Amino acid sequence: MEPDSNKPLIIHSCDDHQIVSQGLKAVLCTLPFIEFSSSATPEELIQFLENNTTDVLILDINVSNTNMLSNIPEIKSMQPSMKIVLFTNYCSNQIIKEVVKHKIDGFMEKNASDDEIIDCITNIKVGKPHLPIQNKNQKIIRDNFELAKELTSRELEVLKLLIAGKTNKLISDELFISILTVQTHRKRIYQKLQI
Repeated sequence: MEPDSNKPLIIHSCDDHQIVSQGLKAVLCTLPFIEFSSSATPEELIQFLENNTTDVLILDINVSNTNMLSNIPEIKSMQPSMKIVLFTNYCSNQIIKEVVKHKIDGFMEKNASDDEIIDCITNIKVGKPHLPIQNKNQKIIRDNFELAKELTSRELEVLKLLIAGKTNKLISDELFISILTVQTHRKRIYQKLQI
């Protein structure tokens, strides 16, 4: 994105908490060069991007229980020049790796101050990335969404069958694995989900 002081910076926020988008708008619209809009679901976001050009997308990672990181390639393909800033409660090493993998332009935690938010967008406007510096003493928020990202695809299969009320034997038969293997998967699932 080439800096142009006369051109407004068009920002779109996708977050399923209306108060978050309203707060971002209140902070960012103090800057004279900002035009702001928002959506609350992944479907609304895709529809918006199909019909509107956006300079910067401020994206929550978990929107309506959808892992938006997995949608980044599709989102980028719709508007390749659009910059993406993650705005989230999640800040683990795994999330940082995803930021690097998907070549995200900016990252802010939701406890960021007004000044940090403005600094981030100002950096993005002039073409500078705004990425996290991992703090070793930082408390990591770990809820079901974050914990579930650590499960393997096989563990997710077993978990879905457990949730459906199936016994080890039924899971074993359905997945063509031994009962001992099912028990091992259950043990790992319980450890990873801190059950």
